[in-house]
Amino acid sequence: MTAIDTKDEQAIPSASSQVDPAGIALRLRSLAQRPASLTVRELIERYMAQYAGNDGSRSQRLAAWLDMIGDFELSQVDADLIHAGRSELATKPPIVFVGLDHQGDKSSRSRAALVKRQGPR
Repeated sequence: MTAIDTKDEQAIPSASSQVDPAGIALRLRSLAQRPASLTVRELIERYMAQYAGNDGSRSQRLAAWLDMIGDFELSQVDADLIHAGRSELATKPPIVFVGLDHQGDKSSRSRAALVKRQGPR
């Protein structure tokens, strides 16, 4: 047997490496517990409830989407809606991190306000 034949045999899963049927049943039950309709707001709330990352801007970005399309059901979200949302976001001034405030919280301002305050470079 050549090395290629050995690799081919290893790529074929054996009966002992198959997925546990109890695991499949558990996944199917969890699918059945999903609500019939889910809004973008509910999805983002579920996502942020389990999010354990360090990206402080994530909540700000998702808040912008909540304002625009939070009340839409997921079945209504399509490419046209996302395109319209992105076009709307493009008209808003960018927000930049400017440091910590007097209480140690992150402080952000629109880039336009920051340039106006500091003057042009």
